Amino acid sequence: MKEFESDRARVKIPKGYRMPVIKMYFWVGLVSALLLRLVIIADHYGDIYARVLWYWEC
Repeated sequence: MKEFESDRARVKIPKGYRMPVIKMYFWVGLVSALLLRLVIIADHYGDIYARVLWYWEC
């Protein structure tokens, strides 16, 4: 980014995360979303299936 030319407008721009960290958060979020949907689908078929999946994941 272009640096500010004025001394009054000093804004500290935070550094970004490295690519492996970004990919890790992406995959953790994707897997957790899929597992939650799996529990919801299992709950539709029967309460016992949802309970088995819920407590098996934890």
